[in-house]
Amino acid sequence: MGLRGKLLLSLLLVVAAVFGTAGWLTILQIENQLVTNVRSKAQALLSSMAQPCAIAMANGEFEVVDGYIGQVIASRWAKELDVQQLMLLDHKGRIYAHSDPTRFGHRPADPFYQNAMRAAGMTLRKVHRPLQAPLLEAAIPVASGLRWGTLVARFSLDKESELLRQASWRVLLWALGLAAAAGLLLTMVLYVSVLSPVRRLTEVTKAFSRGKFEKRVGLHGRDELSKLGEHFDGMADQLVELKKKLPEAEEQLDESADKGAST
Repeated sequence: MGLRGKLLLSLLLVVAAVFGTAGWLTILQIENQLVTNVRSKAQALLSSMAQPCAIAMANGEFEVVDGYIGQVIASRWAKELDVQQLMLLDHKGRIYAHSDPTRFGHRPADPFYQNAMRAAGMTLRKVHRPLQAPLLEAAIPVASGLRWGTLVARFSLDKESELLRQASWRVLLWALGLAAAAGLLLTMVLYVSVLSPVRRLTEVTKAFSRGKFEKRVGLHGRDELSKLGEHFDGMADQLVELKKKLPEAEEQLDESADKGAST
């Protein structure tokens, strides 16, 4: 591969790396923003439930808590947030109430729930699933004077995953378009400032190798290649002058040789 090909390849790789990294960071930022939005809504939902559940648990009103969870899971708000599961753990880690009644009394062994029971604030985790959109689980304390339990909700990120997919395609198209434009512009700059002067120097060098000293590079500027071209042209001028003087020098040598022979 010649110098021109190497420079163009290097340039394209740099442009691809820069815009690829920028696109990837943009997608990560969009994903974080989507998850942050879900987190804010999850905190608002669970916070609105925590106080009533704490009062009902303090009074031993299991039916009230169970009915409250059932109402919330059936509400439009929960459907908009795509709540998949809602449960309340007591202070011993047993399920006090659950959107699935068959889970009542179970003690989840998942370390996430154990950590959430000890946390003073909101606890979050993202649950990845093969070939499916991930889930987001959020837990907050249920307290009214004393801590009575922990409220846990599981949210599907199907909508957010679809939004992220659409945004990723848009970012990819923008990145490709900008990379192509930047690559074309930089290629033109590279051609004018480097490749064209190098090609001119190569052509003049080849002409000199064939004895054609009349060709000149003709570069003018302050960059290194222009200075090299000017020095090259200066050297060519000196060679031409030397070539013109060479016959005279040869004639003088012949005359000196004839005089020496006659004496």
